[in-house]
Amino acid sequence: MEAVSVNVRNAVAVVVASVIVYSVIKFLRDSVWEPLRLSRIMAKQGVSGPPFRFLLGQYMEMVKFTESFPDVMPINDFANMSPTVTPQNALYYLKYGKMYLYWWGTMTRLAVGDPKFVKELLITNHDSLTRSRIENQFVAEVVGKGLLSQEGEKWTSERRTLGPFFHQKSLEGMVGAMVEGAATELQKWEQEVEKRGGTAELDVEPDLQKISRRIISCTAFGDDFEIGEQICKRQILHSNELWKTFRSAAYWLVPSYRNLPTKGNRSMNLYGSQVDALVRGLINARREAVQKGVTSSYGDDLLGWMLTVATEGWSANTKESTSCLLLTTASYSTSLVKTRLRRQLSSRY
Repeated sequence: MEAVSVNVRNAVAVVVASVIVYSVIKFLRDSVWEPLRLSRIMAKQGVSGPPFRFLLGQYMEMVKFTESFPDVMPINDFANMSPTVTPQNALYYLKYGKMYLYWWGTMTRLAVGDPKFVKELLITNHDSLTRSRIENQFVAEVVGKGLLSQEGEKWTSERRTLGPFFHQKSLEGMVGAMVEGAATELQKWEQEVEKRGGTAELDVEPDLQKISRRIISCTAFGDDFEIGEQICKRQILHSNELWKTFRSAAYWLVPSYRNLPTKGNRSMNLYGSQVDALVRGLINARREAVQKGVTSSYGDDLLGWMLTVATEGWSANTKESTSCLLLTTASYSTSLVKTRLRRQLSSRY
């Protein structure tokens, strides 16, 4: 009996040791051997770059460079903000040329500044271009595994489904809701100016955020725009918390850090579950209304469109919810940036 138990312990020890050795070898292969192998291949083709740094690469260098800029850039410097968006170009472009190699964590990246080369690559070999694991993880955390994280046939299928919703005729019917979404805050500004005798200096940033949230919520969720605003707010909080996590060294150094019960992880899990519950609640309410004959359609907004073309059943809910979440996240960011830029241009010119 003792001999059997000893054999079992030995077998378990061998299995555990094998798993540990395999994990270490895989880690070293992905974080050391593969980056150095790619570096040697590119060096033979005349492509150089900053030196390889174990585990973090040039990540911390770019973060420090970005943090060296003030939180609020002067209006006169808005044309020089590109280094805050692409710090790698500001740091390495002049030194290494139009094409250089650098590392984002353990991920090897090739930066290309030659438009002709980029065009040729997109035409002849676009199928080989995929999003990074980190980018897909960020997108999946905030908006789910929808159009933005899909590739190949799945991407083509979902884009074909969503495309007609963004045609001019479909969007014309939403102009009224968009105008109404902006009118409330504009009236508030007019009232404030009147109170102050015709001129007033206002902090419009919070109101611009409200306008963006309301317009996007009306487009995605129609009459349920108030719930849409709640979804948008939680998505913003979720993405901000996730960005903080990505910028911490612990995320890169501690295995399965996202699954640990840290304050940030608990907050992200809470925001994610709240958003999921709100969207699924809207989906179920609209389906129930149609099934009971309360209304004849799911609505003329994005959610209604997705419900109309989707296959009935709970399994289809994921596609509708991720598409709506993707629209609210991407559109909120885009509209807010455009509004800010338009305001800066008006102030300058």
